[in-house]
Amino acid sequence: MHIAVYGCGQLAQMMIQAAKPLGHTASFIREDGEDTVCVKELGPIVLRSELADDTALSAFLADVDVLTVEKEQVNLEFLRRCAKFTEVHPNPSAVEICGDRWKEKSTLKALDIPVTDFFDYAAPPQEPTNSPLGYIAKSCRDGYDGKHQYRVKTWDELAELPLQDVAIGDWIVEAMVPFDFEFSVVGMRDMAGNIAMYPAIENEHVDGILRQSITPSARIPIDLRLQAETYLSRLLDHWNYVGVLTMECFAVNGSMMVNELAPRVHNSGHWSMLNTPASQFENHIRCISNMAIVAPHFMGTRGMLNLVGTDSIPEMAINHPNIAVHLYGKSVRPGRKVGHINVQHDEASEVSALLSQLEKAIY
Repeated sequence: MHIAVYGCGQLAQMMIQAAKPLGHTASFIREDGEDTVCVKELGPIVLRSELADDTALSAFLADVDVLTVEKEQVNLEFLRRCAKFTEVHPNPSAVEICGDRWKEKSTLKALDIPVTDFFDYAAPPQEPTNSPLGYIAKSCRDGYDGKHQYRVKTWDELAELPLQDVAIGDWIVEAMVPFDFEFSVVGMRDMAGNIAMYPAIENEHVDGILRQSITPSARIPIDLRLQAETYLSRLLDHWNYVGVLTMECFAVNGSMMVNELAPRVHNSGHWSMLNTPASQFENHIRCISNMAIVAPHFMGTRGMLNLVGTDSIPEMAINHPNIAVHLYGKSVRPGRKVGHINVQHDEASEVSALLSQLEKAIY
């Protein structure tokens, strides 16, 4: 099967690295100016602007069996045009909703999935909402890893943000919540409607960017995990979704709220590359190519540490039986994810200790 990926970053790289052993081939669609270093040896690369008319697009997609995405910030009109000529998974409607914070929060609320209180910055409520911890204003589109966001402590400070000319639908304001910790669930649905989940993942962020993950986590009780899986299953079925979908959550007093969704493989699932029956990347490829999902069961504990703004590898990580280093081939610059380090052990305490040692050595 030939798979086209819209996007050329590290997620595209790891998806196709997982697809090759399954017998699949690949090609990539890039935007003008997009860095292609991550996928340069994995298949042909074409500019989206070169596929502007249907003749060129249909010719490119003639040998493509399925198209998938590695990000939600895509040209939706183009994605829908692709769907006229080949299978597109996940479907463009799900990608659109996940790429717009207002549509995303509204969809979750309509499906009775708990989210933080929110309103449109350009159309605030007449009476101030009560948020003792303050508020966070976010761009509805193109915001990730803490970018395009403002945090304020009071209602009055919202009016002082440099957003006076924004239109309805451009910026969303959310009430800050006193969460205990952050966690995510990476789930998948195949073409037959079968659903599987990786165990819930506890996450730690620094400056809005994921720093490390660990799973399973003793901080995530079974009832909270099942609650999250129920909500994620509801979304997967609601969208008739095919592929991996990730749900990022806040744990709040034994319950949960959904923070955001990602219609793709996700940074918090990178640990699945180390000694699991199948990584999130392989299972995503299996779903979109109509292959059977591999049940994501494993023994012991897994962890992941992001390499952000550095490709420095501590000596302790080299040739360590419980550590695997993954570099994406990207140049280093501040705030850029250039790789990650996976850790495994039978004992959760050993994984936590290794992650702590690696973090201190790197940062």
